[in-house]
Amino acid sequence: MQQVTTIGWTDTPPAPAAPHLTPRQVQIIDLLIAGNSVKQVACRLAVSPRTVKKHLLAARVSLGAHTRDEMIARAVSMQLVHLIEKE
Repeated sequence: MQQVTTIGWTDTPPAPAAPHLTPRQVQIIDLLIAGNSVKQVACRLAVSPRTVKKHLLAARVSLGAHTRDEMIARAVSMQLVHLIEKE
């Protein structure tokens, strides 16, 4: 009888990888948290509003969020971005 060995598997499946946001996605979310609109973020970063929206969509997908508010909440709770107190 042959012995079968499994490579890379244990009794439990591997944990899913933590979501990753690009530095630009983090920057855009930070600017939204600070109260900027998409147009204001685009102007500040010298890109089009459409580019900002594409970064936000990619961040939402990465975090598994359905709305912008949910994306921000998840990013904050996962400590991918930080809320900054307004003075």
